[in-house]
Amino acid sequence: MEKCIILAGGLGTRMQSVLGSRPKALALVGGKPFLGYIIDAMFEIGIEQVIVSTGTGSSDIEKYCSSHKMNPKIRCLKEEEPLGTGGAIKYVLSCTGIDECLVLNSDSMVTGDMSTM
Repeated sequence: MEKCIILAGGLGTRMQSVLGSRPKALALVGGKPFLGYIIDAMFEIGIEQVIVSTGTGSSDIEKYCSSHKMNPKIRCLKEEEPLGTGGAIKYVLSCTGIDECLVLNSDSMVTGDMSTM
C-alpha cells in the first residue's frame, strides 16, 4: 500500500466541551496533535502519500499539515459540504485518481505491525 486517506472532516460535537474550536484531529495528546501520531505512523510503515480529507476545521488542519516535517507528501482535500464517511472517501478517490489505499479515521489509532497491509 502506497497511499493513505485520513478522514478528518467530522464535526466533533461530543468533544467541543473539551476542545473548544480545535478540530478533534488536532486534540493534543502528550503535547502533540493526535493527527501527527497517525501521519507519523503511516510514513513509518512505508506509506508514500497521505491525503487528509477535511471539512470542519479545515484551515487549522491544513496549517498543521503544511508545518509537518513530511509536508511534501501530505495533501489536504476539503469537502465543501459534509459527505459522510463513504462520500468523503469517494470524493478523495475521484479527485486523486487513487484506486487502492488504506483509509483511517483521524480520531482513533491502533498500534501494531501494519507493514503487511
